[in-house]
Amino acid sequence: MRTLFLAAVLTVVMGAPEALAQDHAQQRSFCENADGAVALDLQISGCTAVIQSGSEPAEYVALAFNNRANAFAEQGDYARAIPDADQAAQLAPQNADYQNDRCWHRAVAGRELEIARGACDRALQLEREHNFLDSRGLVGLKQARWINAWNDYDAAARLAPDTAHYLFGRGLAALNLGRAADAQADMARAAELDAAIVQTYVSYGVTWPGAPSGTRRAVILPQTAQSAAAQPSAAPTTQPRQPEERRSTTCRPRLNNRC
Repeated sequence: MRTLFLAAVLTVVMGAPEALAQDHAQQRSFCENADGAVALDLQISGCTAVIQSGSEPAEYVALAFNNRANAFAEQGDYARAIPDADQAAQLAPQNADYQNDRCWHRAVAGRELEIARGACDRALQLEREHNFLDSRGLVGLKQARWINAWNDYDAAARLAPDTAHYLFGRGLAALNLGRAADAQADMARAAELDAAIVQTYVSYGVTWPGAPSGTRRAVILPQTAQSAAAQPSAAPTTQPRQPEERRSTTCRPRLNNRC
């Protein structure tokens, strides 16, 4: 009996490392969520397991922090998303996407906007990416720095023409610069490209009289925005080039589906 008992114990002990390895691989898969099919809570738990494992290189731990930050952000939990994004950027300071996420989460939450701007500046120093310009544009809207916001959205729109997110942001900035005709054209074109663009910006806390109600209200824009977003504009006479694909290997669609 003792021999059989010891053999059974040895079988369990020897099998434990393999089982642990399989579990860790599954947690990594949950954290990576490559196809976006994993539930957010499951992704968060997977990333937490990776972070706490103590067996991963710093660059992968940084990825786990960043992915967990994005999952928290999709749940609207910016109190947890922002520290995780900061930790990812601290572990991988040369990763432009992590710097951008530090900026983006703060911009949407309307928190620490000067830190957000600095993070976007750093991301753009590392890589001139239209998505990063878009993030800094939202910071500009939240700070009521209209010319800065317009310049960033304009630069993003030039790099990726006919992108609703950039056009609508540029239109909002134009409204506050007194450029009503430009605002109307941009916002109407954005609405043609994406019927949900108005609600998307309201969800960021950017709104104006007559706009749909959102969960946050951070920037109030002029009444003329309502008619600008509602009126169609003529299609461009020249064929715009297709938007550039985002080059990040960690990007996945999230709050604004810009990836």
